[in-house]
Amino acid sequence: DLAADSDLLTLPTSGAYVLTTHGTAGQTGNYSFRVLETSQVDLPLSTLYSGNFAGSGQAQLFRVNVPLAKPLMIRLDDSSTADRTELYAKLGTPPTRANYEYRSLTPGASDQSVLVPRTTPGTWYFLVYAESVPVPSTFTLRADTSDVWIASVTPDRYSNTAPAQLTLTGAGFR
Repeated sequence: DLAADSDLLTLPTSGAYVLTTHGTAGQTGNYSFRVLETSQVDLPLSTLYSGNFAGSGQAQLFRVNVPLAKPLMIRLDDSSTADRTELYAKLGTPPTRANYEYRSLTPGASDQSVLVPRTTPGTWYFLVYAESVPVPSTFTLRADTSDVWIASVTPDRYSNTAPAQLTLTGAGFR
């Protein structure tokens, strides 16, 4: 059984399967659904993966082993600024668009990133979802750990004639 918010089902073996649908209290009716295969790629830390977006609605799953509790940065760089992508992360089991621990925070953008402030060592899964891809494009994905990540600095420009107060956003600070 799939929960109402699920959009990912892991089949335990290859082969033929039968999908049976039913309503409550024996209701009948018309059902419509689409089954799309989602590939899973093992991605070593600090390794650049190059992939393709064939069209809208495409999902790709990545598995990364994280050996130490450190901040983790996942970056998705899409070659097309017209695309809208999403990026999700979860420890131990594959994330879905409805069930995840971390997600990208730039809706409607083609490039995405996720910063996990301090990972639990183990197997992390990343879901790359192509929400809108008008024409096929390419992308790269990379996952890195570091003792410290600086995600942004505000202000990003300042005169060199006076002291400045900066706000750093990121992970791994003490």
